[in-house]
Amino acid sequence: MIDQYLICSKGVGSIQRNLYWPYLKRVQIILPPLPEQTAIVRFLDFADSRIHRSINAKLKLIKLLEEEKQAIIHQAVTRGLDPDVPLKPSGVEWLGDVPEHWILQRMKTVLIERAVKGYPDEPLLAATQSKGVIRKENYENRTVIAQKDLHLLKLVKTGDFVISLRSFQGGIEYAREQGIISPAYTVLYPINSNSHGYLAWLFKSVPFIENLKLNVTGIREGQNIDYNRLSRSKIPLPPLNEQNSIASYLNEITKNIQFNIESINKEIALLREYRTRLIADVVTGKLDVREAAARLPVEADEVDEQEDGEDNDWNGEEEGEEYPDGIAMETDDNAGEEIGV
Repeated sequence: MIDQYLICSKGVGSIQRNLYWPYLKRVQIILPPLPEQTAIVRFLDFADSRIHRSINAKLKLIKLLEEEKQAIIHQAVTRGLDPDVPLKPSGVEWLGDVPEHWILQRMKTVLIERAVKGYPDEPLLAATQSKGVIRKENYENRTVIAQKDLHLLKLVKTGDFVISLRSFQGGIEYAREQGIISPAYTVLYPINSNSHGYLAWLFKSVPFIENLKLNVTGIREGQNIDYNRLSRSKIPLPPLNEQNSIASYLNEITKNIQFNIESINKEIALLREYRTRLIADVVTGKLDVREAAARLPVEADEVDEQEDGEDNDWNGEEEGEEYPDGIAMETDDNAGEEIGV
């Protein structure tokens, strides 16, 4: 039936399509006898509620795993790996106490801004909150693509950090590829290249994201991070060997958590696929459910709670990018976990 909706609609690509009744009303549909319709509805309500319940349980488990991962990251990047290390007040509201031997430095003394343009032949990049900064061609979500004046885009080198329009929601992104990106973004690189790993985890931790929110300007969709103000905020810096130990530890321990999350997401996808197939087979008469519906318990008529969303995305993605006037754009319908480096 959904295929018929597409046939009877007009629009661009697979988005922003409108249905037209003069076309839709000519579509033939299957209409079983009323008693069989009742049986079908009863059976599908029962099956759908059970599937919803199973999916919701798995979504809650994913949320718990994400909370566990963030708690581990928070502990490691602000307290280190030694639970008995002496602590001192950091004097930074969002940070709290830190190990006595750690130092606190302003971000502008740790990172340098890169504002290099004039590389139109470099690949276009997308800033994503789940995969970092990657090539647009490897990013499955919808973004806008610059078509000309590519020399105005900023150069990003592998290992750089990018403050995007969504960084106040999910942290500063780590660049895994070299390329060019929206000039509306802030591109940074560490003075000490050996600090990449630790900083990548620190910039995705919950307390640091709270710090980013304190430096946001604008309202709603116009929100952006004021880097001049952010650059004056202090961040914790362990000794370099400890930074490397923290990064290695987080790379390993979160890899196992992420594997479990991905496995559960696959189970959810299979359940949704099964639900779609089941509905299709039942409403088209390929599967006769009259006897099964008659045997269902009375409580099957109860409406189960709805899922928390068809598309589970615990790492919010960048929805679009901002380009200055004069750069042509077009919609890309085919554009796009480990943080360790």
